[in-house]
Amino acid sequence: MILLNNLSQLQQYNLAYKEDLYFQPIVLPTDISLQGFLPKQIHNDYSIEIILMSWDGDEFIADITDSFKVLFATSSNNQNYFNIQLKEFIDIFNTTELFTLKIIVRNAGFFLFSKITEPFRKLKTSKICYAIIDDFAMMIISKAGYIKINNDTFQFGQGLQDSGFELDYNEGNYYLYVDCLDVVQVGYCYKGEDVKINLPLIATEFLQENGCQLPLIKLSATYNCFDNVKNAYYGDPKTLLNYPGNNQTLIHQNSFYIQGQLQQQPAEIKRNITFLGKPQRAENVEKLSVFGLEVFPDWKMREIESVLSGRRIFIDGIEYIYRGAKSFIRDEIQGSNSWIFKTELENAPKVNDFTCIEDCITNCYYFVITSGTKDQDYYKEDKSKIGDTYQELLDYFNSLNDVISVTDVNVATIGCNVTAVLKIDSFGYVPSFIYYKMPINEYRIFVKFDDCQSPIKLCEGMTNCSLLPSDIKSTYSIFNGCALVPSQITSSSEFDRLYQSFRYTVLDEKWNDINSYDFRRYSDGVVELYFQAMGPNDTYDLIDEFVLRLDSLGVPTTAINESYENVSIYIDNDGFLFVTGNTTNNMLTFKITYTI
Repeated sequence: MILLNNLSQLQQYNLAYKEDLYFQPIVLPTDISLQGFLPKQIHNDYSIEIILMSWDGDEFIADITDSFKVLFATSSNNQNYFNIQLKEFIDIFNTTELFTLKIIVRNAGFFLFSKITEPFRKLKTSKICYAIIDDFAMMIISKAGYIKINNDTFQFGQGLQDSGFELDYNEGNYYLYVDCLDVVQVGYCYKGEDVKINLPLIATEFLQENGCQLPLIKLSATYNCFDNVKNAYYGDPKTLLNYPGNNQTLIHQNSFYIQGQLQQQPAEIKRNITFLGKPQRAENVEKLSVFGLEVFPDWKMREIESVLSGRRIFIDGIEYIYRGAKSFIRDEIQGSNSWIFKTELENAPKVNDFTCIEDCITNCYYFVITSGTKDQDYYKEDKSKIGDTYQELLDYFNSLNDVISVTDVNVATIGCNVTAVLKIDSFGYVPSFIYYKMPINEYRIFVKFDDCQSPIKLCEGMTNCSLLPSDIKSTYSIFNGCALVPSQITSSSEFDRLYQSFRYTVLDEKWNDINSYDFRRYSDGVVELYFQAMGPNDTYDLIDEFVLRLDSLGVPTTAINESYENVSIYIDNDGFLFVTGNTTNNMLTFKITYTI
């Protein structure tokens, strides 16, 4: 959003003959993020007023300064600037859909800065929460199980519907719609004990206008420090200026919503062929077109172009490659001064490098069954039952397409105490995992990929090593990996890893509700970070979102880029930790390891 000097510069007072007034959509409070630059002065004693005005800028509605985070600082190139960002929608926004903002800055009581924004439109949202009752949950319910919502127990089906809960059935799953604060459980009796399994709630948030869902996409970009197109500063403050409510972690961001759509396009495939006609390399570049579903005025066109001029481009939190092109054409309606947005993006290239070997030579797949007996219950990935004997498990793998052979490995040769090991030689599909005993995560076995003749990874992650020393004359510690342990130990060794726990020095206020964290630095320089905290009430995409600054023990010598589940972590050389991705049920969780 741009800042204007006076009302006469607003688009509404400069409309062309057939041009419509544009209102910037606002979904989350943090979508209102503004920046201004200030002249250098002798005094350094700032105050600010942020006033909610009518959409035409003529009417005062409320002073909402206290609803904003504010930072007054000096940039790395010694420019004085301020950042503001809305913290929350206060009650006045419930009755104010269209509005502008007026920002007034004073230094030592003297008037210094006064500008107004183009108009905003606060969009209405609604949230629907539901739990998925899959085939496994239905199997439990059908065998004298039950559904429990908070403190009430229900029969499945009509019992739920009679109590006011909605049920949908789609593609083999039931969808139970509940309040977002409810706890939904599937209960059953196992070995004489009452067992309850929590069903996770999934929240779907809709953006609405007059009851209709809006096709909005979020454009955002990141920069090194300066954006010379938009004339904006995205770095940390070099020094803080004198303002009593300074929020020193407030970094300016360039992101906003537009009505638009992403559409798949045919991929561009490039192949390198040798002189003899052999393929060496194939590169597949997936193309997408992004286009606006409304027309944009001049000022909005420039803002969209500033995003496309960023270092990294994101749409709805997903990074795309933009190679650059003319992205706007003039609206074809005579008498309109608006612009139509359409451009092309790419996913990261996918590359196949081919060797001189004609056919694919593969290793083998292994399933290591760590406990129980050979003859026990086994389940597929979808939790449907394979059988209750080891032979039925062998028969199941033999029945898969493209399987060459299934072998029962002699467990006495592999160096760790396990129940059984299956080797599958295949050039086609092999399941990623199976279950034994019960189809729950505690009894899930992931496939291992290893050499067919001399596997070395089968005991990875286990501590129950067999073939222990038979004659011990000194202390020892068993190490992870389960390699063959020497039969005789003549000297003392200690394999426990020493570490120091450390904390953080700065934590962004939106992550103050910490569930747990564990920061460790080991004696060999390895750092492990585990962090889990509740975020803001509204779930939103994270784009280089500042979370915390690590204590000096955890500061890396080179910048760290790591991924964990649905987030990417970036840590700079000063220990500032940023997150890109999204939260899960408002919970931010990551676990990463790096070496200093």
